Order: sequence, then C-alpha cells, then structure tokens
Amino acid sequence: MERNNKLIKFKLFGLFNIFDILVFILILVVGFYFLKPMFSKNEVVLNNYLITMKLTEISPEIAKAVKKGDRIIDKSGRYFGSIIEEPKIEPSKKWVETSDGRVVIAEEPVLVDITAKFTFKSRNLKYGKDYFKIGGILTLESDYWTMEGVVIDIERKD
Repeated sequence: MERNNKLIKFKLFGLFNIFDILVFILILVVGFYFLKPMFSKNEVVLNNYLITMKLTEISPEIAKAVKKGDRIIDKSGRYFGSIIEEPKIEPSKKWVETSDGRVVIAEEPVLVDITAKFTFKSRNLKYGKDYFKIGGILTLESDYWTMEGVVIDIERKD
C-alpha cells in the first residue's frame, strides 16, 4: 500500500508521471531543432553589381580580345557575370619628365588602356580569393583572356 502511495505522488492527474512528460517535451524540442532545417527553404540571395575596371598598359592586339558579352570567370571556371558594354580602348598615358625637368602626362605610343563595365552576381564582392574594392588591383579572367586591372567604380543594382 505504501508503495502505491509513493508512485501516485509523482503522477500528474493520476495518469502520467511528471518525469515522463519532461522527457517527452525534451524529445520534441530536440527533434524540432534538428528537423526544422530539413523543411525550411534556404534561398541564396544573389546581389547584382555593376563594376567598372580599368585594365592598363595592354598591347593593342590583346586589347582587341576584350568584347561585349565576354563571360567573367574565376580560376576554377565559375561564372560571375559578363561585360555589358563595348570596352573603351584609349592610348595609355604616363607621367614623364621632360628635358627641362617638368613632369607631364604623355601618351604611350604602343600600349592602350581598356575601361570595361560588367555585371557581377554574387552574395558579396568576393572574386576567387580576392574582393572587389575601389582602387584594388585584380586579375580579371574570361574564357579567352586574363588581364590585370584596377577597380574604379562599384554600383549595386537591384
């Protein structure tokens, strides 16, 4: 008789043991914690950026390879965007010292500069191991060419 009285003390409404209810609630919480990610949708949001780069001191033959529509890829071949405007090719300019000691800007007779605008789709501004930053020097790659340039403008398009 005493034993039955001790067991009744721990029962809720005479049906369930309080310890059993706590274990059941703990199992529900742990199950919900681990099963929720399986049923929720994780959508990756890609931002659109318009990046302008200046590729400097390039030979004219190589500069002709850069065309509107070229795909921008990283070293592993992953697609990031494409050139959206025909690149502007202009003679390269350098600071030179004249014979009388003045420093002036002169056109380089052989090399050219390219200004290219391209779209870039990514979660952030990471390109391979580097990040696009204004003033940063990056090696830009396409299916047909690889060139080093300076980022001169970054715009976020929505």
